Amino acid sequence: MRDRVVGLGSYKPVNGVMYAFSMSQGPKNHPDEQTVTVQKMEANVTIDPADFMLPASLKTEEKKSGIVGIH
Repeated sequence: MRDRVVGLGSYKPVNGVMYAFSMSQGPKNHPDEQTVTVQKMEANVTIDPADFMLPASLKTEEKKSGIVGIH
């Protein structure tokens, strides 16, 4: 088993909830091996349902293969 350390920091409020804008992880002997820093975070953003639709080019493949997606 390999022990890993995850550190969260640089908390900032986003729509009234505190979120970590910095996340680091690595093995116990080098816990800051990899760090991710968030530049911008938004909550409760309106998302266009079309962003989740199957592209038209794949819809023809769906018909050919006989695989039916969830609609």
